[in-house]
Amino acid sequence: MIEFQLFFFIPFVLIFFIIFIVYIATSKTRNSINDTFEKVALKRKGNYKISFFNPKIEFFHKDHKIIVRIQPGGKNSPPRTYIDIKLNLSQDIRMRVYRENIFSKFGKKLGTQDILTGNPSFDDFFMIKGDDEYTVLRILNFELQNKILESKNVSMRFIPSIHLDKKRLYVMVINIPQNQNILNHLIDISIMILDRLEEMYLTDPMLNNNHFKKNNH
Repeated sequence: MIEFQLFFFIPFVLIFFIIFIVYIATSKTRNSINDTFEKVALKRKGNYKISFFNPKIEFFHKDHKIIVRIQPGGKNSPPRTYIDIKLNLSQDIRMRVYRENIFSKFGKKLGTQDILTGNPSFDDFFMIKGDDEYTVLRILNFELQNKILESKNVSMRFIPSIHLDKKRLYVMVINIPQNQNILNHLIDISIMILDRLEEMYLTDPMLNNNHFKKNNH
């Protein structure tokens, strides 16, 4: 009888033990993420807060508000981390830069690559899409290309995707960095793009100075 009772309780003990281990691992991961975001916020002289159980950073760069946020994952999708900046460009521009995958690699062979920089190291690793090749190539100067390529040395798990249009710039990675160097690197890429846009729109005599309007709302 005693053996039967022990046998009956074994599955419940195992379930409890598994739940406990998952809870400990999840708590450790969450604490690591929160600690990373808090330290990065301190370095950037920004605000760190918890929004819907996820950490969030807000800070300013040249009057532009930069938001670092997490999009939780779902049943069939992993979590994502965004560095988000609102823009107010008068010129309608679209640019996407993302890591080459098996489908895009096949597409390149069929000639579907929209834009090439002429830098084999960059072109062989990233896909570039845009509606204005001249403007996209001006933004993606050699310095910015190298900064983006540095992502491979920082962490191959966090290769950024870059999206730009007249209203928004965001740099996105799949998953959530638990390392300050990774998160700071992604923020640095965003700031470099922002500075490049400002340089183009405020110093180029062919462009109106009002084309780069700061938006901090």
